[in-house]
Amino acid sequence: MMDNASPLSVATLIFIATLGVVFVVKLVRVRLFYRSLPGPPHNFFLGHLPAVARVATTLPRDAWDWTIMTYLHQEMKLGDFFYLDTWPFGPPMVFITSPELAAEIDSAAHYTRHPYVTNIVGPIVGSHSILTASGAPWKFMRSMFNPGFAHKNLTLLIEDIVEETTVFRNKLSRLAEQRELFEMEDIATLLTFDVIGRAVLDEKFCSQTSANELVVAFRKQLSWLADTNPVNVLDKLNFLRPVMNWWYHRKMEIYLRNQLAARKPNPDSKKKYVIDLALDTYRRDKKQDSLESGFMKDSNFTDVAIGNMKAFLGGGHDTTSSTICYIYYLLSKNLAALQRVREEHDTVLGKDLDKIAELLKSQPHLLEQLPYTTAVIKEVLRLYPIGGSGKMGADNIVLTRDGKSYPTTGMLLVTLNPAMSRRPDIYDNPEVFNPERFLAPSSVGKESWRPFGRGAMRCIGQELAMMEMRIVMVMTLRNFDVADAYEEIDRMKGKTNTIKEAFGDRAYQIGRVIGKANLGMPMRVAKRDISA
Repeated sequence: MMDNASPLSVATLIFIATLGVVFVVKLVRVRLFYRSLPGPPHNFFLGHLPAVARVATTLPRDAWDWTIMTYLHQEMKLGDFFYLDTWPFGPPMVFITSPELAAEIDSAAHYTRHPYVTNIVGPIVGSHSILTASGAPWKFMRSMFNPGFAHKNLTLLIEDIVEETTVFRNKLSRLAEQRELFEMEDIATLLTFDVIGRAVLDEKFCSQTSANELVVAFRKQLSWLADTNPVNVLDKLNFLRPVMNWWYHRKMEIYLRNQLAARKPNPDSKKKYVIDLALDTYRRDKKQDSLESGFMKDSNFTDVAIGNMKAFLGGGHDTTSSTICYIYYLLSKNLAALQRVREEHDTVLGKDLDKIAELLKSQPHLLEQLPYTTAVIKEVLRLYPIGGSGKMGADNIVLTRDGKSYPTTGMLLVTLNPAMSRRPDIYDNPEVFNPERFLAPSSVGKESWRPFGRGAMRCIGQELAMMEMRIVMVMTLRNFDVADAYEEIDRMKGKTNTIKEAFGDRAYQIGRVIGKANLGMPMRVAKRDISA
């Protein structure tokens, strides 16, 4: 038979056989490497995938990946860190659930973006972005945009945020009048897009009242993000994804380039928007000779501005809108906390709700005098963190347990915030909604609360997000009663055998990179009688 085989057929067989040998050798090496590392039960052929799959079957089918990992950590008592072997479907990962260990990693000198992270967000934001850059380029871009996101500068933009929140409040009022069932995530997302547009670009997207080309394209592209769940192997075979990513990326590029080209900042205005302050930094750098400036001299400001504009839209809209959803949800379930928030707003801001918008514009410092409101936001983010940081392991980042050292070189280090925030040795009664825990500084360790990350790489938009959420609470919580409609939705769909809860909660998180409320947080809203 071999005598009659063509040389091409023989070469093909040899090539396939070689690939098979390489695959088997790699498989054996990977599995043997993980065999003695801390983690869930390990299968020689499939790594940790069977353990992950077993846990996933006890949760809703669309549960957030990090919820699955948190259940895995809790059920198998995996300690301060654990490894996850999903080769060849995912990168080597280490999940961190200890605040102290997370802090050590944050302070490590070596930092490089893991390719897994850049491959997920890269198609959206490109290479000129603080979400994808490393080293000197990242350092300069961060310094370039830091001034715009500083608290002092954002305070000058409160008027803009209040105007957009007024549109949001009016939308809630119409929904209350029409007694409509609606998805809070949808209207909160459009609000956050509009706020980011104002703060970053001084652009009125008006997406709350009409379709905006940039916002529509951005949301469409987000729907094409790759699934981060290693169990979902078929998702990685979606060959249409690169085409759709290119299409929506192109539409956003054109929109933002046109906006930047037409931008004419007012030199006499006291307000300094993020893009204007970034341009000031860029111009100063062009006159300097430094490692960081070398990157900028090779890159057009427009490219850097567009990449980071998309990073701010992506990193800001989902995280803030999801938290707004859970603020309404958890306060509706905890009426004593809701009453205390309303009383704080009455005390600090007065009871004339018609004047709240003008009061915030004229006296923005009042937002800093709302400790219980801030504690509520922190507690919501503890119970429903929107994500976790992912960093690149290195030779100088070594984990220890029981006197043994464990490597991280080349691995994706994930700070698993949902698991950390539900550890009873870190938080008393972690499943209980208790904002008071954040009113006593000594009751919560400094490193334990990290929904925005910590250290130099923490979220650049933390101040903007916290400010926006305070304003939303101040301008709506006394005007409306909001309640979820999950039971109503379930009644309409009828009885099913599907699992509908995680952590004993119907409003479990779904999503890929960012955790969001399932079904978009269905809600109903009613106007409160505030005449008394």
